[in-house]
Formats: sequence, structure tokens, C-alpha cells
Amino acid sequence: SMVAQDRKVLLLVDNASSHKLPETLSNVNVRFLPPNTTAYLQLLDAGVIAALKKKIQRRKTKYVLTKFEEIRRFYKAAGTVPSRQEIAEMHKVDMESAIQWAKEA
Repeated sequence: SMVAQDRKVLLLVDNASSHKLPETLSNVNVRFLPPNTTAYLQLLDAGVIAALKKKIQRRKTKYVLTKFEEIRRFYKAAGTVPSRQEIAEMHKVDMESAIQWAKEA
């Protein structure tokens, strides 16, 4: 748990009525943004998201290239070529890998 690890989090939320928070959150400091500031902060948000996407895309590219090389070696040794389906499959990423890449970013 966050308490056991002595981890603390600052959670910034805008004043949207859909943001319902539990009354107690251990080790979470919740701060509400002033009204009408979201539009000014979205540019910052877009920059952060763009940087994260770029890092994840780099990791995915490395993953696909590694998979491609493994497939290429396998089929070269077998003297055949991969099917279109197998080539398409190498671009698929499981959820666990994607989450790990986001954590690493």
C-alpha cells in the first residue's frame, strides 16, 4: 500500500461535477484547480501527453523490430517466409507490455 511504502501523491483535479472523490484517500493530497483554468492548462497537458506518447512509440518500435528480427531468423532457418497474418501479428502489443512501457516512460 502507499502508506506502507510511505508514498505520497498530489492529485490535481478541475472543478468538474463528475469528479467524485472518496472522503479519505491515504497518502493522497487532493487539490482543486481554480474555476476556468482548464483551458489554459490543456496546452501543458497536451505537451505532457505528446512526450509520453513519443516515448511509448519509441519503445513499441523497438519491440516490433526485435520481433521482426526473431521472425526473420526463424523463417530464414526454416527456408520459408512468414504469412501476412504472422507479419500483422508482430505489431500487436499485449496490455501488460503497454502498461510497463507507460511506467518506464
